[in-house]
Amino acid sequence: MLGSLVALSAVAWSGCNVGYYCHLAAGQTRLLARARPVSDLLADARLDSTLRERIRLLQEVREYGIHELGLAGARAYTRYVDTGGRPVAFCVSASPPDRFEAYLWRFPLVGAVPYKGFFSEERARTEARALEARGLDVYVYPAAAYSTLGYLADPLLSTMLDLPLDAAADLILHELTHATVYARGHPEFNEGLATFVGHVGSMSFLIGRFGADDARVRHAQQAQRDRLRFRRILTTAVAELDSLYALGLDRPRVLAERQAVFSRAKARYQALRGEFEYLSYDDFLGWEINNARLLLYRLYEGHPALFDSTLQACSGDLARVIRRARDCARTPDPWACLREKPHDCPGVGPARDPDCQAPPR
Repeated sequence: MLGSLVALSAVAWSGCNVGYYCHLAAGQTRLLARARPVSDLLADARLDSTLRERIRLLQEVREYGIHELGLAGARAYTRYVDTGGRPVAFCVSASPPDRFEAYLWRFPLVGAVPYKGFFSEERARTEARALEARGLDVYVYPAAAYSTLGYLADPLLSTMLDLPLDAAADLILHELTHATVYARGHPEFNEGLATFVGHVGSMSFLIGRFGADDARVRHAQQAQRDRLRFRRILTTAVAELDSLYALGLDRPRVLAERQAVFSRAKARYQALRGEFEYLSYDDFLGWEINNARLLLYRLYEGHPALFDSTLQACSGDLARVIRRARDCARTPDPWACLREKPHDCPGVGPARDPDCQAPPR
């Protein structure tokens, strides 16, 4: 699973009167100080040819997102930072062990978010230990990239180039979506939309760039089918845990019962391992049950059916879905907005298309 951080760095520039904001400001400053224009990098004759091709392709992904999907990002990914192979940031999420309830951090501009980002792993671990001392499930994970929601020029990171092309394209479109659509206080909507745009948009780019029969496209399609298979396993496990937590049992029994539920999920994966075509999720067999980790997965992978039905209603035009989501993000309840008028798809330009209908299935 790709880690993504809606970075709070932009908040820090309003003043360093709080230690955490100063940490973010200092980390962002150090990162940008190391950034090099992508154009200069590509003009360097010493640049490895494989790296050059990958950077060019990701620049094409950026252009596709901006010009074909209408994503914001005029300054994004025009500068490059070599992270030395290390994650650029680390995130912390938490939840009580006996119910699905994300621990929320509240910040200016971005509102409440169920994760907290750090440029230092040590700081992230310190935060995690404090939360664990309060009896919470805590998950610390590296971020492959992050978005400053368009406030700053997000750089292209060397760690992005290490990803398979389909995953790197997915990641860039995901982060550009955050800079385009942001519903304050609705992290599930923001991450669900960005995940959907990343998955659908990256596949559309690959097919348009290389053709449907290209091996890279086939691998990307296999990877998406594998993600769907694994999503079904975790969705079932989360639903079973939701039912368990709703029973009102005492905490020791809940903790024992939830382990049994998770063991069944692992057994289901074990039975289906042979169906996975391209990706391996064998590390799942070593997971410890952790509500914070499961909630994070649900945060990114939740509600795909609603976004998919919106895509159908918009005649398969992902740019229209993004404009529709942007309109809904401005309302008090973006989910209700998306459900209420499934055929209200913004057309090209300011006008709306009154004939936008779902194609026959």
